[in-house]
Amino acid sequence: MRKIIILTILFILAVSSVHAAKYFVLDVNNIDGSVTFNSYSLKEIDRVIENNGKQGFLIKTVSYLGKDINKMFYDISENKNYIIYVPYNKDAAKIELYNLRNSMIMELNVGSFADTCGDKICEDYETFETCSVDCSQSGKDIISNENRDKVTEPISANQALNQTSSTSEGNTPADNEPNYKNEAQKSNINYYFVGILVAFIVVAILIFVFIKKKKEDKTISSLKEYIIENQRKGFDLQKIRNALLNSGYVEKEIEKAIKSI
Repeated sequence: MRKIIILTILFILAVSSVHAAKYFVLDVNNIDGSVTFNSYSLKEIDRVIENNGKQGFLIKTVSYLGKDINKMFYDISENKNYIIYVPYNKDAAKIELYNLRNSMIMELNVGSFADTCGDKICEDYETFETCSVDCSQSGKDIISNENRDKVTEPISANQALNQTSSTSEGNTPADNEPNYKNEAQKSNINYYFVGILVAFIVVAILIFVFIKKKKEDKTISSLKEYIIENQRKGFDLQKIRNALLNSGYVEKEIEKAIKSI
């Protein structure tokens, strides 16, 4: 029984780890109706935080292309400190907070958490303020000497023409625009698949332990009856034990049967 409890706890922990997710964590205060910002950070939480509110302050995550990635409502009506968890997205550029009159009261730049920051390329949507490791104050790329040599290496006219053709062929602005909905759906499918797989393994282990325990209990019950019957016939307990060991029974099972008498 103890094994079953331990395995159940391990199952719960395993399912929790499967659903771990990243969040932008906002720390804000409401002081007499005025919402003030303290800090924000990026954290990985060991569970999925649901927020299905349909009214309150609107919190939007916006991409570099100006597209809304995520929208959520949060009640910040009381005078107190609030810790708000906003789902992370690798293409998020900023988080906007709107009051009940739909007026933006706060804008947080989260571009430094994007996956593109740190690739040594100053994208059109990156600046020195949002990604200082890629962009200089002049707005140009910060490139290592090794990469700079590769970039400045001259190429022939034919090579330039081929590169232009391969870049433009079959790519339209709509094709290059990230599909946030499909990415989220794929991520959720992966979580559910892994969760189902873990659950199946744990259930199989529990069934195996249960069958083994059932078989052991049956064996001990049979040994108990055998020992009692032979003691009534006047046989010594040690002789009975030796006879059972010689018959192939496990000493642990024999001792359990003796203790249960």
